[in-house]
Amino acid sequence: MQNNSMPSYVEGLAEEISKKVMNCLKNFSPDVEVYSIDEAFVDLTGTEKLFKKNYIEIIKTIRETILNETDIPVSIGLSTSKTLAKLASDKAKNTNGIYIINHDNIKMEMEKTKIEEIWGIGKNITITLKKKGILNCLEFINMPDAVLKQLLGAKGLEMKHELLGEVISPVN
Repeated sequence: MQNNSMPSYVEGLAEEISKKVMNCLKNFSPDVEVYSIDEAFVDLTGTEKLFKKNYIEIIKTIRETILNETDIPVSIGLSTSKTLAKLASDKAKNTNGIYIINHDNIKMEMEKTKIEEIWGIGKNITITLKKKGILNCLEFINMPDAVLKQLLGAKGLEMKHELLGEVISPVN
């Protein structure tokens, strides 16, 4: 019988690195929500005045700080909602480690993002939406609220508004 789990020393190292990364994040904002061992949401609202930098400069500083402290390159997505930040973070993995989705480029990003790329949209929801001809996120956010609610319930509406850049699920 083969054991596919990580050796305990590897798990311990991963946890130690994760703790260092999360501590770095907490130096930039008191509002850090640890989502998993390698993911967190950080609310940077109001930090521009504190650090005397814009948000793009702040996330570059965060990325540099984490690299200097841990030797781990991280991907950072910057946006106004958790769902968009998660999407931006996923896209950052294929760019220079930083990706931004703001109000000016939401529609363009939604048009080029397949529905199954969105955090929280699993296989069954993807199948349901594709049956209705919804293939990308722009088509999803353009659905009438009543139709979306009937199809996916309140969670579907929340997801739509998060994709529009509204904070439905704040960092906690």
